Amino acid sequence: DGMSKVQWNKIKALELDKKIDKIIVSDDFGEEYWKPHIRTYKEIMEYFNVKGKNAIYVGDNPKKDFIGAKAMNINTVRICRDTGNYSNIAVEQDLEAEKIIHSLREIKNYLL
Repeated sequence: DGMSKVQWNKIKALELDKKIDKIIVSDDFGEEYWKPHIRTYKEIMEYFNVKGKNAIYVGDNPKKDFIGAKAMNINTVRICRDTGNYSNIAVEQDLEAEKIIHSLREIKNYLL
């Protein structure tokens, strides 16, 4: 999510494009498709031929990260790092992720 050029620069700098089968940058579709729009969630699920109940979305910003994922019935996990930008944000339950973790190492507890 975010400006396409900035996101692709990050992706290439980390060489994620060489390690991940499919990457979608929402701004490639236009700013109107930034989160919480469901288009990117739908596209990735179609690409991998997976239903929402068999997918996990991990994010850190409860104000926008989980709305679209929940609309697609994707399992949601919020990462709240001690120094994270959004760690101290409290939101209504309908915006919050289903699970909360404090380290990406904990994600293995939620993988199918």
